[in-house]
Amino acid sequence: MLHDSAGRNDESRTQAPRATALYVQRIRALVRQVGALMPMTQQDAVERSAAIVLEHIRDLPAAFCHGTFGPSTWEWQSQSQTLSLTGFGRSQIMAAVIDLARPALLWAKQPSLRDWFFKGFGRALSESELLVLKHMSVLATAEDLLHAIHLRDRESISAAAAALRGAIDKPGTTLESGSTTSVAAKQTRS
Repeated sequence: MLHDSAGRNDESRTQAPRATALYVQRIRALVRQVGALMPMTQQDAVERSAAIVLEHIRDLPAAFCHGTFGPSTWEWQSQSQTLSLTGFGRSQIMAAVIDLARPALLWAKQPSLRDWFFKGFGRALSESELLVLKHMSVLATAEDLLHAIHLRDRESISAAAAALRGAIDKPGTTLESGSTTSVAAKQTRS
């Protein structure tokens, strides 16, 4: 698996925290730039989430990440019944949980998507990943909102703002802590 291959060497384990920190710092800087366009409560939530991710950054498994993995980069091929991925411009070795941030927001509404995702992902999340997943979702949705603001697309701004509010308002994690264990256990038995 591509995601797993990056965490197997020392260089990747060194590169991932650095690249992940740069990702988090970039979002922080962009939030500070747009200041007045985002409610202070959202700015504070992004700042808190960034701090938590940075605090646990060394504990997060490394992976070759898409970088903006989520529904906007999924393209369903109805004829072949396959899912294609687009938008690999930000791909690099980072904390694997970055690629889970946007899909995790869908899992609350459709738990079966979570189960299917982890069947393909091939492993349960580490304790550190479970701890920061909600915070990565806040950062990812903030990034999406900032992108929509940059494009001046009102519909995208509205959708991204709603997603950010949802990520912030969701208590606890965006993934029930036991939900990936059963998937990993089933795969081991298969």
